[in-house]
Amino acid sequence: MLLQIANCTDEDTFFAALESALRHSRLSPGDLAWLWRHLPVRMRWLVGFARSDADSGLESLIRLRLHRIGIAVRTQVLIPGVGEVDFVIGDRLIVEADGRENHEGADRRHKDLVRDAAAAALGYQTLRFDYDLIVRNWSVVEAAILAALMHAENPDHSTPGRSVPRRHAGRGTVDPRFPAMGRDAISPVGTAGSGSVRP
Repeated sequence: MLLQIANCTDEDTFFAALESALRHSRLSPGDLAWLWRHLPVRMRWLVGFARSDADSGLESLIRLRLHRIGIAVRTQVLIPGVGEVDFVIGDRLIVEADGRENHEGADRRHKDLVRDAAAAALGYQTLRFDYDLIVRNWSVVEAAILAALMHAENPDHSTPGRSVPRRHAGRGTVDPRFPAMGRDAISPVGTAGSGSVRP
């Protein structure tokens, strides 16, 4: 099925389906090796890049698309006093993918606002994007993230509408051993090592 998706759709659709299969433990190491061998060469790098911790296809799309423009993210980050967030970029930018099933309704919206306020009290900025933005208006999502990063790097000289230089992002190399695809080990802000983020 995944090979058929790869042959009939684009990289983004295939990657979201691949990470969903990994999350639900539907692929063995042998399955991944077989898939890598049979994929079009241009798509093989996605097998090595895929992880098993994406909670939704929206998260898969965000990580893949940001990788293409040279932005590295940390996934499923536990921030004391806030909880687990989808992504942290740099030291203080939180990005959340709000799928329809998990973020609809006044009660869910209130909980999201409480989390965002708690994060702000710790010095974080939170950007939330829903299904329509991520799937149908990605340019808006990308622009918002780039502007937030530019402001974080140079808060006194950020100019609205100014473009942000992008770091070169290659597709990377595919490790035929398919490295571990678990959650990121996150260090305290500004330090090296593993652990959760602390304010």
